[in-house]
Amino acid sequence: MPKGFYNETQILSWVLSYDGFHAPDALAVTSAGIAVALSEVPNAKAVAGVRVGLIGGEFIVNPTVKEMEESQLDLFLSGTDTAILTIEGYSNFFLRRCCSKLLNLDRKLYRLHALLLKL
Repeated sequence: MPKGFYNETQILSWVLSYDGFHAPDALAVTSAGIAVALSEVPNAKAVAGVRVGLIGGEFIVNPTVKEMEESQLDLFLSGTDTAILTIEGYSNFFLRRCCSKLLNLDRKLYRLHALLLKL
């Protein structure tokens, strides 16, 4: 904890409007990370979140709710531009060859996160 900062900080997100197509969780994590980055709260890096599905052997970033019904994987990642902080997910089974594809996707997500921070 940075010297002089003694207050616990918590961010809560409420969904006030929902289009029924896109899950709001990834946007909530990303917007909270941006809010902290823009505030005076001392933090090292901004955090972003993303949901990943697996449909037909291809990873889908931030799939719609309908796409998730067909997905073989429900994975939620959050992290900074250099590190993954959390991985939460569910799958009936997951093949090793899919892991290498997921790592390549992870690199693309880091680049996307870096672009978001420049906005």
